[in-house]
Amino acid sequence: MLVLGLAGLGYFAYSPAGGHLEKARELAFRRDFRGAMGEYEAAIVELGRDESAAAREVRAVALRSAADLSYLHLTDYVKAARLYRDLSERYPDRPETFQARANLADILRDHFHDSRGALAQ
Repeated sequence: MLVLGLAGLGYFAYSPAGGHLEKARELAFRRDFRGAMGEYEAAIVELGRDESAAAREVRAVALRSAADLSYLHLTDYVKAARLYRDLSERYPDRPETFQARANLADILRDHFHDSRGALAQ
């Protein structure tokens, strides 16, 4: 789930934000999940308020990857829920959003005992 395909990200693959994504992928592969999370967060911060198509692509990948990392490896369910919700609100039409909402529903149901919130997803 954490494998990133940077080929379609255009010039951002070589930008500082794209560099953070690549470094995060390498750290996650080496099972340094906290280090990878720092790189995903750095990529999101690096993008700032840039809303270009390339920045939106990188941000969506970073949000999804950080959320998956929080949920599956760091068991930080609060952070994972926040990141999944951010992804689904910012980018409702992206392919990643369907799985993000399913994961958010699982977190709400299983870890926060919020059945209504889970059903709303």
